[in-house]
Amino acid sequence: MSPTKKVVLRSPQGVQSVSKALDLLCCFSPEHPEWGISEIAGHLGLCKSAAHRIMTSFEEYHFVARTATRRYRLGNRALELGHTYRFTRRLLWKADPPLRHLADETSSIAHLGELDGREILELLRSSPPGGAIFGPSPRFRGPAHATAMGKILLAFGGDEAFREFVGPYRNFKRYTDRTISTPAALREELDLVLSQGYAISNQERVPGCCCIAVPVRNRFRKTVAALSLSNTPEKISEREIPRLLSKLFTSAEIIGREVLD
Repeated sequence: MSPTKKVVLRSPQGVQSVSKALDLLCCFSPEHPEWGISEIAGHLGLCKSAAHRIMTSFEEYHFVARTATRRYRLGNRALELGHTYRFTRRLLWKADPPLRHLADETSSIAHLGELDGREILELLRSSPPGGAIFGPSPRFRGPAHATAMGKILLAFGGDEAFREFVGPYRNFKRYTDRTISTPAALREELDLVLSQGYAISNQERVPGCCCIAVPVRNRFRKTVAALSLSNTPEKISEREIPRLLSKLFTSAEIIGREVLD
């Protein structure tokens, strides 16, 4: 079967098979870039034969590739789709130069992100030469309540965004002793973010990492993304915050001009 042939799903079982395949593909991450068949079958609650069939199909289409130790990692087709997504979103390829400039100017890691369910999805990042490193691999997703970008998008998303995030939860996951863990405390924090126009996460997700974020608004002044800087607490101190905010707001304005919807 060629990759361009149309596939027609004729039964609920067919839809379930696609869901299982997508669940398997979503297991690959910077924290877990390789999987063995038995390992991923156990992780997803699949039988080994089903996991092997799915992985074999992915390998045929180059979504995964087999390693020398007969494990699997993402293949070049996954990279191709990522590039396609990036270059068909005007926001991303237009935001790249100002994001690089922001990182170099502030000697901090610059991030552009949007809300995806209860998490922040990092769309783009730029690291300066010799920038701080906060883990063995980059994190492209983070909990909205424990990140500066998440606080921005929840605050400027209004009551509906807050209600959808909180849902039935009475407590949120704690990552450090600084993490906001209750809806009441989060609501208070978001009110502060709205009043001051920016958000800070001081070691709320990762010890030793401090972030400051501002909203990115489109031409209709709607908040469509968040822009942040991350560095050590010493580099994002109270004395440095006014200078960093000036750079952030300028960059957010430049990026926002390119958002057409």
